Parts: sequence; C-alpha cells; structure tokens
Amino acid sequence: MGDNRPRQQWRNCIGNQSASPLNIFRPTTLAEIVAIIKRAETENLRVRAVGSGHSFSDVALTDDFLIDTHGLKKVLPLDAEILKEGARRSTLVDVECGIRIVDLNEELDQRRLALFNMGGHTAQTIVGALSTSTHGSGLSLESLAGAVRSIVVVAGEGKVYRIEPSDGITDADRFRSKNSEVELRQDDALFNSVVVGLGCMGVVYSVTLAVRDKHWLSEARIVSPWKLVKEDLLNGEVLHKNLHYEVLVNPYKLNGDHTCLVTSRNEIPEPHHPSPEKANRSPLSVGFSFLPRPLIKLFGKLESLKLRLFAGSAPKTIENSIKALEDQDYVGKSYKVLDLGAPNYVDGYSSELALPIADQSHIAAVEKIIELADRNRAARKIYHSVPFSLRFVAKHDLYLSMMYGRDTCMIEVPMIDPTNGGFEILKDIEEALIQLGARPHWGQIHYLSGGKDLIRKMYPMLDKWLEVRALMNPHGTFNNAFSQRCGFDS
Repeated sequence: MGDNRPRQQWRNCIGNQSASPLNIFRPTTLAEIVAIIKRAETENLRVRAVGSGHSFSDVALTDDFLIDTHGLKKVLPLDAEILKEGARRSTLVDVECGIRIVDLNEELDQRRLALFNMGGHTAQTIVGALSTSTHGSGLSLESLAGAVRSIVVVAGEGKVYRIEPSDGITDADRFRSKNSEVELRQDDALFNSVVVGLGCMGVVYSVTLAVRDKHWLSEARIVSPWKLVKEDLLNGEVLHKNLHYEVLVNPYKLNGDHTCLVTSRNEIPEPHHPSPEKANRSPLSVGFSFLPRPLIKLFGKLESLKLRLFAGSAPKTIENSIKALEDQDYVGKSYKVLDLGAPNYVDGYSSELALPIADQSHIAAVEKIIELADRNRAARKIYHSVPFSLRFVAKHDLYLSMMYGRDTCMIEVPMIDPTNGGFEILKDIEEALIQLGARPHWGQIHYLSGGKDLIRKMYPMLDKWLEVRALMNPHGTFNNAFSQRCGFDS
C-alpha cells in the first residue's frame, strides 16, 4: 500500500530548489535528532538537514524527512574540564548547528570576541555555512570551516560522535568518564571528511569554534581598471599586505577597459571617536538597508525587470553600480564591515568557482568570463546583471573544501533573479573554468555530473572521504539526489 501521509513543502531562499518531504521536523535537542534518524531508518527513509536555505544547489533536498535546524540555536556552556590543558588557554565557543551567524556575531560581541573570518551574508546558520566551506576574503585566512576544532554529529543508526583531529582539543579519558552516549573519535581522516560533509555524513548537532578578540576594520573601496588590477594580482603583494582583499569586475568593457572595484580591509585600533563619514558606507550598500526587506526585494525585482526589457543597458548599469560603491574609508566592528548588507536581500542566485592562485589560473579565468560575456552578448543577446567578484582564501586540509591543498581565488558570478539567460551563462562559465582547474562551490548553482571520476580529478582525497562516509552512513540514510548526481552513493 502507498503512504497516504500528506506531504509538506520546503523551498530555499529564492525558490529555485524545492522539496515535498513526508515530514519537516524542528528539533530542539540532540536526543530529538537521534530519535528522528532512528525512526527514519526503521521506516527505510532518508534524512537531510537544512538551515536558512541559502544554498542554490540541490545539496539539501529530500522527499523523506527534512530537519529544520533553527530550533537548535543556543551558545552552549563550554565544558573546560574535558579539554586538554593547552585548549583551555584557547579562545573557544561551543554552539548548536542552527544558530544564525548574525546572532552568533551579536553574542560574541557581547563577550568582546569575534569570528576570524566570515562570508558576506549573516542570515545563514553556522553549520549550513561551514558544511559547504563558505568563506570571506583574505589570503591569510581560511574559510569559516577552518575555525572548527570539534564537531558533534549524529550518524547512521543514531550514533553520536564527537570528531576532532588526532591532536584534538579534548582529553579522551576525561571525556569518556563524563560521556557514555557520545563516542570521541580523534582522527585526521574523520575530521577532514566530516567538517565539510555536505550533509552526506549525518546531522551536525554542534561545533566548537576557535574565535578571537573583538576587533575593528577599516575598509576602502577604490575604482580601478582591470589592467591595473591584473598587474597587482600578478605581482601578488596586495594579497599579502591586506588582511582582506577582493575585487568586483564589470564583464563588459567601457571606455577602453573593464571597471573594477577593489576592496581592502585591515585591522585598526578601536576608534573611540570615529567621524560620521567613516561610520557610514556608500549609499548603495547601506543607504536603503533600513527599508523593510519586502521593499528591498521589490527594488531588485524592478532592476531585474528593467534589464529584461532593456537588456542592452546591462553594461552601463553594472558600471554605474560599481562606481556608486566607491568609498575611501569605512570603519566598524569586524563583523559589521564584513557583512555586505542590504544587497543580500535582493533576490538572486550565483555560481562560484575555486581557482588555484599559484599558477595564475584565476587571471585566465577572469579573462575567460569576459570572453564568454562578449560572446553571449553578441550571439545570444543575454547579459550578466551584476558584476562578478574575486575573493582569496587560504588553503585547507578539509578533503572536500574547494580550497583543499591550494591557496584559492573564489570567483563568484551572481545574477539578479530573474535574469534572461542567467543559468545558461553560469553553465557556460562552469564548463570553461573546469578546464582551467576550477572546483565549483557545492552550495551554489553548479552542474557537476559524470560521477566520481570527474570529482576525483578535482579532489584527490575523495576516496578517503567516501570511506568515512561509508562509516557514517552505513544504510544510505543521508543519500539524496545531490549525492547520487555527484556519484557519492554506492
């Protein structure tokens, strides 16, 4: 007999991914997660967890049991008694998986602490962001996942593991004397697989993060032609002398070159009496941030409509938006400076591709995107709707992080939703940049297929990651369309 239970509905933040799960659970405790996974396995069903729905790929979809993690949002008491002596002197915070980054930032700020690095959008849940290696920009800084020191995950059969590197922060004997239901595993292969686990290893309950002291940043945004930006990137000094460094690029040439916006951020002493000018960003990024979000979304829809009706206006519209963002000096708390602000709430989607810096593939990738933009404009009359960006991230040991084993330039190509031909543009760019050694961002629009052989070329530790997945997912409980498409399932 068929299952007559009414299905529920879930959509991501822009609605390009949707699911009709049998049930959407909203647990508030670790024990509830365990019970959900055990029930799913009893009924031969699959489980996926979701946060704020800011992944544009199918990474989180399921037709069976969906776990909404927003009820798991506490900052947990840090049990110093189970930590090694050296770890007790570290600055650590223990948080549940569903806490939003914006709320974590506020909590840390009250404790005069801050994250080392973060992406430009703070509405994501902490584990939703780190599970796909979400990042900021600074070649001396790892992505958010690099701050993880310990992770508690509920695997297949409802087994609960606390997973750390082999030299992890936890004293094994003390931990086992106090925890009979959680198994401590201190193993590099387990840790390097599970932290960027893509939801394929189980349901993460909590993470212990390394954080740092509260600090302030000064941000400068300067308009510059691609010719000069390219020279700086080939030289490389700008990537090392700035704590954070990123570039926006107009894919269309105007006035003889491609206009860029270069953003640099560096740490400064706490400003006790900042001038009003330094306390405010340029109007385009902050000036309408006080509007209700529906009005911000409406602004994006109107811009999208204009570009669809008058597609040829895109190059000049992008040019004007870049110049409007120029801002010589903005000063603020680190997490406020790193948060992009109001543009995050304009409906849009994007793809992002990771290129190695050492062989200057990122420069070739920029020029390939420009070439494709010209080709699509001439042949198909389809246009980018916003500039694309370059951000720079330190290499990881995490096996399926896009930054595994190499210092990386992340090239993000966003589109306002809807954009005529936007998805076709992203597909063309992905296919071209993979030939240059690119790794697509797991949580953004991507078209990876062809099974494990293609992905194995990108990720040399894939087989080890799959071995760990077999341990964590013995009955296929965490399989879905994404894991099947990528060839992760047996």
